[in-house]
Amino acid sequence: MSSIVEKEPIIASIYSSPEFTSLPWYKRFIKNLNRITPTASIQPLSNHLAEVWEQWNKAQASGDVNTIRQISVSQALETAKNRAQHQIGGGTVMTWKVDRYITKPKAIDARVLQVDSTGQTTLAQVIVKLETDQVLTIKPRSRAPQTLRSTATEYYAFEKLLSNAEAKWKIKRKLQPYTGGELPKDLM
Repeated sequence: MSSIVEKEPIIASIYSSPEFTSLPWYKRFIKNLNRITPTASIQPLSNHLAEVWEQWNKAQASGDVNTIRQISVSQALETAKNRAQHQIGGGTVMTWKVDRYITKPKAIDARVLQVDSTGQTTLAQVIVKLETDQVLTIKPRSRAPQTLRSTATEYYAFEKLLSNAEAKWKIKRKLQPYTGGELPKDLM
């Protein structure tokens, strides 16, 4: 996770902020020691990825395909486009939101991959665990609104091209945790 921490501007901006630089040297020293611990240093990135995930879910519920294209790729893009297209012109208005986070969003795995043989193009991937209480409100055209609540523990993979300064984090796919038994074929 340290490779991502070093290159990620969300985290780096905290340590170059005026609030941080105005601290006495010993407080800066202690905070910098905390950066070494992955759980301490990766939390701002985990929070940012949770915000991207929230935007993605809200865009699906409202049928906002443009936002979906901006913040998702691969399997997540296809899944979200299919869900959003069912919302467009259907007469049903849906809203989705996170009622609360049961635990803080947590990056549980991260890696940096060389995409090309020259090593100039690098891709970062992060898996985030999200434990939330969620609320979905469905308001059909001619009936009373229905509110559905659920508690969920979900794992999402995010990716970003680190070699592109303009790139943003995007959702790649929802992951199903391995629960034992026979190994999934895509792991072999």
